[in-house]
Amino acid sequence: MTTVHQDLSKLNHEQLLALAMSQQTQLQASQNKGTVIKVYGKGVTRKGPDGKPVVGKGNVAVYGLQRMPVTLYPPQWLRLLDMADDIRATIEANKAILSWDKNDA
Repeated sequence: MTTVHQDLSKLNHEQLLALAMSQQTQLQASQNKGTVIKVYGKGVTRKGPDGKPVVGKGNVAVYGLQRMPVTLYPPQWLRLLDMADDIRATIEANKAILSWDKNDA
């Protein structure tokens, strides 16, 4: 899934609509896998779980991997993604001593 980080205030109505439709399609694809990816735009206000306004800090959260969401800023996600091959190799090399959830094995 690719998300373009941009200042939403500079987009016209048609561009905003296209971006929303694109993100909705990506969200639906993620939900089919039981995982949801949400982008919290910097300075964008939304309602929190308690109904109070929360201002986005420009981060990306992945829900559904564990009890709490995994939330990182874009540069952190990119560094983590760049390390994907090393992470896979480390997991494979240490498979016998790592803890595996029955549902994930």
